[in-house]
Amino acid sequence: MPYPTAIVEIAFGSSPYVASPAWTDVSAYVREITTRRGRSDPFQDFGSGSATIILDNRDRRFDPLNAASPYAGQLLPRKQIRVRATNTVSGITTTYDVFRGYVSGWPVTITEAGFDSTVTVECFDALGLLATEEIPDDLADNYIRSLNPRHYWPLTDPIDPETYTTTQLVDYGNTPQTLRALAAPIRTANSSGLAEGLPDTSTLVAETANSGWGFISIDNTPTDATFAIWSFSNVQTTATIALFGSPYRTTIRYAAGTSALAIQIFDGVVRRDYAATIDLDTTIAHHYVAQVSSTGTLNAVYIDGQIVTTTGPTTTSRSQLLFEEFATFGGQKQQAVMWDRYLTAAEIQTIYRLSRNILTETSAARMTRIMSFTSFPGTQFSAPSSPVANVGAFTTGGPAIANELEVVSDSEGGNLYVTKNGTVKMTSRQDFATGTSLTSQATIGTTGITIGTTLDYRIDADLMRNQLAIGYSGSGSIEITNQASVDTYGVSGGSITTELISQDDARNLGTFIIGFTKEPTVAISPVEVNVSAVAADWATVLGLELLDRYTLTVQPKTGSSFTMPQLIQSIEHRVIPGQWSTTLNGSRLFTNPFILDSSLLDGPDLLI
Repeated sequence: MPYPTAIVEIAFGSSPYVASPAWTDVSAYVREITTRRGRSDPFQDFGSGSATIILDNRDRRFDPLNAASPYAGQLLPRKQIRVRATNTVSGITTTYDVFRGYVSGWPVTITEAGFDSTVTVECFDALGLLATEEIPDDLADNYIRSLNPRHYWPLTDPIDPETYTTTQLVDYGNTPQTLRALAAPIRTANSSGLAEGLPDTSTLVAETANSGWGFISIDNTPTDATFAIWSFSNVQTTATIALFGSPYRTTIRYAAGTSALAIQIFDGVVRRDYAATIDLDTTIAHHYVAQVSSTGTLNAVYIDGQIVTTTGPTTTSRSQLLFEEFATFGGQKQQAVMWDRYLTAAEIQTIYRLSRNILTETSAARMTRIMSFTSFPGTQFSAPSSPVANVGAFTTGGPAIANELEVVSDSEGGNLYVTKNGTVKMTSRQDFATGTSLTSQATIGTTGITIGTTLDYRIDADLMRNQLAIGYSGSGSIEITNQASVDTYGVSGGSITTELISQDDARNLGTFIIGFTKEPTVAISPVEVNVSAVAADWATVLGLELLDRYTLTVQPKTGSSFTMPQLIQSIEHRVIPGQWSTTLNGSRLFTNPFILDSSLLDGPDLLI
């Protein structure tokens, strides 16, 4: 029979994050392959796909303890691996992706009194890799670094009050400077974080201190500059937020008792004073941004992402040496950053919103932002091209990257899975009504591609939802119920956690899902396909992907036949030399959207 030929390749010399590694073909040593990607039903997450590959190890080439192995030193966990298949139809050979992932380890088994040895390689796909990486405690950190700051002190480093004079606060900017205690003794320690999206540690300088941590550099090249810092102070009289030099010495002060904001800039000859009256809640921290021009004038001031109108300047003659410098003062400080350019209002607001964990963006933008927290290659993930959902707060507590992606996918009402070529893909809410999910890619069963001899199907409430609790940003929750379905079948409920920004958005998502799931539907057992092993049919089977539509046709020995659309929920392959078996699991849910110019009025298709 013309079964496909399996190809197994391993990237021994590359890290997990290389998009196009050098592959080594180990197909000659493969005894058996099993791969599975997918889920049991549409109410589950797709999760991480898996593969099990049994390798012939009689010459110990896959033994990590064999120094004579051609792969010595490279038999390490998380090496990339892929399974592909070649199939020949009418003299034309085509290669198909089957699975791409990562090796868990290299377990060696020796049997037959030492005359046989195998290595059974267990593999997981990209979602398994991303399940071991976490959303960072500092949501703005990655974004700040992408803006190429000249200096960036998170001010979250541990400080020992007994040895504070030797503590170094790390600068992650492009011209780093080590902060040191500018005066001694300074009562300083660590304290709580200043915003929900920041780490739980800030730097605390005693309110009575005239100066705190800082540096002074001889670099005095004038440039447009932006300085930003989170600050909290209990002082009701004038409190110094920070001092920085760009090299123009600029001081930010705020007097809570009089709601007075003061910005002072020294250009070496003249001191320019700018002022504003602004009422700030003194029980919480605030984000201060000042922009100074290359000529020593104030360009703009932002507090909590909003521009502040200032008056002035009034000027005073003052001789002052110019340095690049930075200094903290009394109170809690966090996330001090200096740039040698003006940040845009959008950039400033994004830093503030990420630090507060209140950033609103599309599900596609959120997926891209989450993936930027990892080293995973950008060419290996795909965000929805036409997203429906806008999401708000991130999940707190440092969840796994894969888990946070799933929450975003649930918010979108789409699906998150890894394709057979290893791409992490998130679909939009409407994708089931387009492309290969709308148009049948294969016909299997009594007509079309052959299936195995056993077929099970049932109708029950397992694949029905007529009541959903939808959680959304801000700890909100709403319950959606289709009362007619509840009256007929009783409650069949569930819950979904999302990051949607409003109750209306949560209601729309719940209504959408219940619209397709409020009635019982036929559930078909997984079916083995192409048992006759026709080469042309293998071309179709190997071309199928998760959520592709296929048409199942069944003609029982007695009674009526039926034809049913299915969306692929899982694909399994089992391969031994000379044979290949594929099993598909499908679902009828979401196969009947109402399509203009196609669906019939009063027909079975649903307009949601």
